[in-house]
Amino acid sequence: MSRRPLLADVAAVFNGKTPSVAEQRDQGHPVLKIKDVDDVGGFRGAFESFVDHSFAESFRHKWIEPGDTLILNAAHNSDYVGSKTYFATEAVSGVLPTGEWLVVRGIPEIASKRYIHHWLTSEKTRSQIRDRVRGIHLYPKDVAELPISLPPFKQQERIATILDKADAIRSKRRRALKLADEFLRSAFLDLFGDPVANPKGWPTSTVGELAPARGDIVDGPFGSSLKPEHYVESGVRVIRNANIQRGRFDATQFRYVTPEKFEEIKRSQVRLGDLLISTKGTVGNVCLMPALDGPSVLSATGTVRIRLKDSRISTDFMMWQMLMPQYQGYIQENLDGAIQKYLNLSGIRALRLILPQGQDRFLNLTRKVSVLRDRALRHALESDSLFNSLQQRAFSGQLTAT
Repeated sequence: MSRRPLLADVAAVFNGKTPSVAEQRDQGHPVLKIKDVDDVGGFRGAFESFVDHSFAESFRHKWIEPGDTLILNAAHNSDYVGSKTYFATEAVSGVLPTGEWLVVRGIPEIASKRYIHHWLTSEKTRSQIRDRVRGIHLYPKDVAELPISLPPFKQQERIATILDKADAIRSKRRRALKLADEFLRSAFLDLFGDPVANPKGWPTSTVGELAPARGDIVDGPFGSSLKPEHYVESGVRVIRNANIQRGRFDATQFRYVTPEKFEEIKRSQVRLGDLLISTKGTVGNVCLMPALDGPSVLSATGTVRIRLKDSRISTDFMMWQMLMPQYQGYIQENLDGAIQKYLNLSGIRALRLILPQGQDRFLNLTRKVSVLRDRALRHALESDSLFNSLQQRAFSGQLTAT
């Protein structure tokens, strides 16, 4: 019986090259950094880093080719490794990827590049990739050893075409979500200006001044108080970093602890309307705690909740202010840690917010837009479910594409 092919049999797998600070330039040969690709796998349209052409030429074998799949291979938090992928287009052809990108390039006439990309981004393969993360790194040789289901080339192309069409529908619905968010960001700037530069001279206050009482700003329990072995199949809900998305609470993935364990760590309880902020990994994600049945508690790492009582600012407005790109940059400037960046409680308390007039006017607008946004989100989730189902069928041999 012939063995099942490995990814290494049908594709080249290698890392990019990160230039040192001294080797980077303001112009020259472009370099694709992780931040040049957005969270949904789209090129942002511009490069921020360049190198001399002679430097790029010495790594010509690493230049991106259209159809390459790029995977984030290193991050400050292991949970983030492998979470971002990009299917390279002509817009980045010939660009040098940094070493934080792992590149997978299908061998022509053997492996369809689009098929390889869909296989790499399927739920099953992503899970296998996460299992191969070592510390905070993903190594090419480990990814190359993944076994792959590979039908004849023409069938790969037909399957890829079906998945491309489903993915296009999914992308359009994600775009609708993005447009709604862009509209609200634009409205915020028109009404209040840059919340960090504060060109309109609004009064300001720190988070610590707005939530001064003991228990107003709380992080998760100490690591020794909540370990992986404390999780159970059902019980009291644990709010983790993964639940805190940008302006949205993800209620699709939970872990649980027993009611007895909850009583031990009750200090970190979360209630309806609390502001949640991620402090490790994807630092700076914020959302409001929604209404859920039963109690909830923060996880041991990467989560903080803020409970405002100051009438000068609402929790909703605080969230929207923190979601502004200018404010996200401000948060990143206030991180601690040399290797793994994080936002500590003192850093959160020191964050400064504007306290403008007209907050209710903006929040009324967000409520109207949110009706449309929630509908778009519902459609996007439905598209994701359909797409994931098609991927599963495709790579288990159930999608024949005849």
